[in-house]
Amino acid sequence: MFKVENIVKVYSRSKFVKTKAINGISFTLEERGLTFILGKSGSGKSTLLNLLSTLYIFILIIMVIS
Repeated sequence: MFKVENIVKVYSRSKFVKTKAINGISFTLEERGLTFILGKSGSGKSTLLNLLSTLYIFILIIMVIS
């Protein structure tokens, strides 16, 4: 099982302008199955996948070091 809670991604366009690309997404993926990510253009699908791939690599590094 892969569980994610409250993923947030904020881009800083300038010192005063911030854009939330992802705001508080939570979900659980079962061990076996197929998952689809659907949404409009610019809704954060690629950003979510990039964050998840980074998180997965980070988890693997912790497991290897431990």
